[in-house]
Amino acid sequence: MARTRGLPVAHLPVFDPAVRACWGRRLVLVRPDQHVAWRADTVPEDCNAILDHVCGRRECP
Repeated sequence: MARTRGLPVAHLPVFDPAVRACWGRRLVLVRPDQHVAWRADTVPEDCNAILDHVCGRRECP
């Protein structure tokens, strides 16, 4: 979904328990400036809403 919007995205599995514990969730969206933009334990029903929110186009669902 991000790619179809022209947003650069990379999928990076993280296996280091210390890093995963720091985030506190299974799924994390990290901005290019290294700030955590979103995190959750499950994939959201509306990924587009999350992308709109983190891009400043809409309030959080």
